[in-house]
Amino acid sequence: AYDTWNGNVSYRIPAGVKWLEGTVVTVGMDNILDEEPDLFYDGVGYQASLIGRPQGRFGYFSLRREF
Repeated sequence: AYDTWNGNVSYRIPAGVKWLEGTVVTVGMDNILDEEPDLFYDGVGYQASLIGRPQGRFGYFSLRREF
């Protein structure tokens, strides 16, 4: 079995702040526990159809502005 834990937190800037109004900040992480996929006997080393991103822990930051 291969399970991963992913999570993210988003915050929308309130309407009272003029130059940041409509901005959403997101911080997240995929594969928080840094689990490795099971090995699969072929040229790739894992069964690609079962794994979305095989590289391990991955953090990200997003800044989105709506007009």
